Amino acid sequence: MIKLTHFTAKWCVPCKMMEPTIEKFLTDHPDVTYEKIDVDLKKNEARCNTDHILSMPTLIMLANDTQIWRVNHVVGARALKNAYTKAKSAEEGT
Repeated sequence: MIKLTHFTAKWCVPCKMMEPTIEKFLTDHPDVTYEKIDVDLKKNEARCNTDHILSMPTLIMLANDTQIWRVNHVVGARALKNAYTKAKSAEEGT
């Protein structure tokens, strides 16, 4: 299973810039599970601490619950696609 987690905040302009890229990526890759986490919500505080979220946007891609890729800034479609390719290989064990 491939999962993309997006740590964001409503006030974060770079996070908002990422949204169209992420939406397109998810449309093109329906096999990816997506989780969007608002870092400002109290209920997400422990998760942000566990994942060591220090800046936003932070994107983490997992394959079979193993972190394959992580960035702490805005990225383009190519970077997401490359991360997906790496995660897909890890998921398949190649």
